[in-house]
Amino acid sequence: MKKTILTLTFLGSLTFCFGQSITGKYEESAIIAPDKIRNMMKSDVVITKDNTMSKKIWISNLIGSTAFYAIRNAANDEKEVYNIPPQNIAGYAVNMGCVVFDKEEEQVVIALNDKSSCTRMSQSGYGDISVVKDGVKAGGVTVRTNEKTSTGTTKMNKKRVSVNTKEAIYGVQYVGVKI
Repeated sequence: MKKTILTLTFLGSLTFCFGQSITGKYEESAIIAPDKIRNMMKSDVVITKDNTMSKKIWISNLIGSTAFYAIRNAANDEKEVYNIPPQNIAGYAVNMGCVVFDKEEEQVVIALNDKSSCTRMSQSGYGDISVVKDGVKAGGVTVRTNEKTSTGTTKMNKKRVSVNTKEAIYGVQYVGVKI
């Protein structure tokens, strides 16, 4: 009997330590989204674990009262990172997305269709590395010998930096704090 009680106590402690991370209810801290999506948000975002797959989570209430899923890509003592595969969420076509949960801050960042936030979530995000006539190109970044550098949304040279803000904030970016 003592052995059974000790075993159950130990297993309960493990569940508490390792099973409490990202799941829960989140209050919005910030959101950037098309008006149609913003107007659909009626309540706090809720994240639950999937009943059948250990790496799968469900995110509810970000877009209306619907739910969509994400798959854990990586986790350590500080963060959990999830990939959101392509899905249709209440008529909003998600081509790609990601979720990052900061365990210390108990804060979640969810990005949908935002290339700059979710780059390099898979091997295909890195692209090829090549030496071009006047520089190097790798993973969407070009560094040139003529002091011009560019990424997908930013261009820099000796005189100025320009950011394509429309593309930089494209999609949905949500920040929530665990309640």
